[in-house]
Order: sequence, then structure tokens, then C-alpha cells
Amino acid sequence: MKEGPLVVLLWLDNLGVFYPLVSELGLANIAAAFAGGTAVRHLIGAVPSVTESAEVVIKAGCGLDRLPVLGEVTFDRDTRQYLSLKQADFDRETRSVTPIEGAPRLADFVKPALAKRLIPNLGFAWCQIGCKLGQVGARRVISLESEEAIRLEQTASLDIIPVRIQALLQAVQNYQADLYLLNISGDSVVHDQGATGQTAFLKKLDDEFPTLVDGLAARGNRFTLIMFSDHGSRPIQGHIEPQEFLAGIRGLVFAGRNRNAALVSNGRGSLYLYLGSPDDRCGWHATTYRQLRDYHGQDILAAIADVPETVFVVCNREEGGIAILSADGEATLSAVDGGFLYRLVAGKDPLGLDDLEGRAVSAQEMLERTHDKPFPYPLQWLELMQAPCCGDVMIVVDKYGFFWDKPWVVCTHGGPSCDEVGTSLMAVGPEKRKAGIIYGRQLACGSIGHLYGSLCRVLSGRPLDPPWSQADLLFGTVSEGG
Repeated sequence: MKEGPLVVLLWLDNLGVFYPLVSELGLANIAAAFAGGTAVRHLIGAVPSVTESAEVVIKAGCGLDRLPVLGEVTFDRDTRQYLSLKQADFDRETRSVTPIEGAPRLADFVKPALAKRLIPNLGFAWCQIGCKLGQVGARRVISLESEEAIRLEQTASLDIIPVRIQALLQAVQNYQADLYLLNISGDSVVHDQGATGQTAFLKKLDDEFPTLVDGLAARGNRFTLIMFSDHGSRPIQGHIEPQEFLAGIRGLVFAGRNRNAALVSNGRGSLYLYLGSPDDRCGWHATTYRQLRDYHGQDILAAIADVPETVFVVCNREEGGIAILSADGEATLSAVDGGFLYRLVAGKDPLGLDDLEGRAVSAQEMLERTHDKPFPYPLQWLELMQAPCCGDVMIVVDKYGFFWDKPWVVCTHGGPSCDEVGTSLMAVGPEKRKAGIIYGRQLACGSIGHLYGSLCRVLSGRPLDPPWSQADLLFGTVSEGG
């Protein structure tokens, strides 16, 4: 058994903004466990709002522009092939799990420069527990994955909660690590049941929480416990097959010798459209605003924006920044001296950010003023659209999802809406004032990427150097004495 600090990161998959429900549902055990701790009511998750995006952002503290994958599925422009990280097939009728041999893992896509920033390579041992999270760039990784956990998750069984808690307690007993990561997936529960599934999951978690807390306390010293969700879900009214959704757009060919387009939809929320360059000599390199407005004579952006289910589309601009177009208006978002500028170009404001329009604001002000808007913290889209793996156009829809093959699904995620990127976080642990590790704060909002700085500070037990001292979700630039 390991002596010294114990840090447990409790990762709830697809539980959304759960913090207000602790009080509303009377979750007394969870409330008691985090008494005196810090809470983030609206933690803004990564875009795409899927587990794989959140994983890299948290582990490496990187911006979305460094993402090596969009989620479980990514389209590779060079090979013009789809890459899937899915580790197993699940047969819903037989309830059986079949591992996929040779399935790639995140480690296959992370380049050395990014791998150096992963938490394990900072000199901390990492114990990873979670069926969806791969071994990425770490020297010492203990990965406890099980087909039983995958089966329980896929069948939307709440039995996954005690099973995963026991796995964590066993790992703490048997393996030496500084940080233990426990992923408990409520993904299928919420996909299948919506808010009802979220409530049932949290009540079951509350019932099991004394087992978790008592088991950790029995280790003999105080521990830091951080609980958060990676993303939430958006209720939907129907299902659409992605290519069917764009079937009316002239000039897009998704199959055959003349293929010039590909689609990715992770979490089955928003769509990412990849296009071959209008100049055939350029292959499938990134296509930007002017080319999309005249793609072989077709205004691709306007045509997609005019599809009734489309809320807006996003693409890169040649001058820098991004363009955001709806059927009724167009705006731009770009980095400028003094911060970031959101500017209305024509028609009605696509995002409804009238109070920010036309003036430079800081990233923090953008977060604070938009965290409760329908589409929070759009600065993330600036980074995402620069990722080499990202499509040329992000297509955001309302009311519908792309779970056409699973008609029972009532919620979806992956997009940038408040329901999808909105999450919560609760944290408690031993304080170390000289290092600025102080709890007891109630934060209205925060960015999930800034959890990286908090973990580094807790694990190292010392103040962080700039810029990490500013990019620290839990502790920020808190000085000695509070």
C-alpha cells in the first residue's frame, strides 16, 4: 500500500451540469463528502463534447488546436479513410462484448511534442481506470479495463457504479500511484433515458458514495477527491442520417470515384464536413471561407445554413479567425490585440452576443459572459478549427441528432450547445496554503482545460509558474493567506 498523498479523479461520463442536482435531489452522501470544498457550477467542456476530446485537453493541458482526434471517429485527409478508436463491438441482443483486434488507441495519434505535456510524463505515476480511456504517452500506466464494465455501460445498467467503485478501491489497495482516475460511464443511461437517466444515476451514485469515501479513508491518510463530468447531452426530437441530411446540397459526393466529401459525427450531435480542395492538385487540404462560398459554383456554406434543421455553420477565414453563418446572419470571431473580437457582418446575430459585439474582450470575460448562453465560450471553436484533424465546416443542428441507427436514443452530444458542453465539478482535499491549495470557493463558471493546472499543483504540492498559475481552475493565483 502506498504512503503519501492520494488523489482521486472521479470522471462521470455524460452527466452534464450535475452540481445543482446535489441539493435538488437531496444527495446527502455526495454533499457530505464535498463539504467545505470547491464547486464549479458551470464547467464548460471541450468541443467536440465527447470523452476523447476532454481526455487529451485535461491530461495534456493543451488547446483544442492540438487535438489529435475528434472523438471515437476521425477522418484522415491524407489517406481519405475513417479512423476509429472504438475498442469493442457490443451486441445488444446477446449482451456480448467482442474486442476489436488492432483497433487504434489515442497513443497512435499523439505526437512526441504533445506527449511530453501529458501528466504522467511530469514525473507522476498514473493509475488509469476506465474502459474508454487509452494509454497515452505515459511511462507508468496501470490501466484497469474490463469487458464487464463495457457491457454494463452499453446496457445502461446502474450496476456499473458499484462495480467501478470496487475496481478503484482494489487498485488503491494493490497498486502504487499518485493519481487514480476512475471513469464511471453514464453515457448510455443518459442517451437512452435523458434527464430521468441522469437523476437515476446520481441517486445510485449517492447510495454508493459512503463505500467509496470509507474505502479511501481506510487507507490511513487524507485524500483529494475531484469529481466532474466530461460533457452533457442535448434532448432531441428525431434522428437523421448524416449524408441524408446533406443530400440536397449540390456538388457534394460521398462515395465512388468522384468522392469529394466526408462526414464525422461523434456523440451524434454536430457534423464535421471534410471537402476535397476545389483545385484537384491540392488534394484534401483544408478548405476555407472563400472556397466554400464558391465550391465548383456552389455556395456550400449558405446552402447548409439554409437547411431547416441547421442552427449555424462555422469555418476558417483566410484572414484568420472563424466565420459563423446562420440562415439569417453572419458574424466573425478572431484574435486581436487586447483579446478577442466578435463582430456582426450581416443580418441577425447568429449567437446572440449583442453585449460583446464589436469590442475586444479577454478570454475570461468571454467565458463569464457566455457560460450560460445557448452556445457558451465560442473561443474554443477558434482553436478547434485549427486542429489538423478537424473538418472544414462544423455544422450545428437543433432538435435532431444523428443516431439514425439507434432510434431509441433521446439525447445526443458532441456539439457546442449549452446542454452538450455544460458540466459541473466538485473538489475537496487537504489544504496547503503556501502552495495556494485552498478550497471553499463557489465558482459560477470555468473551463475544463484549466483542470490540468489544478492537478499539477495538487500533485506537485507547490505553486505553479506562469502561465499555469493563471490557467488553474480550482486555485488560480490564490496567494498565501487566501
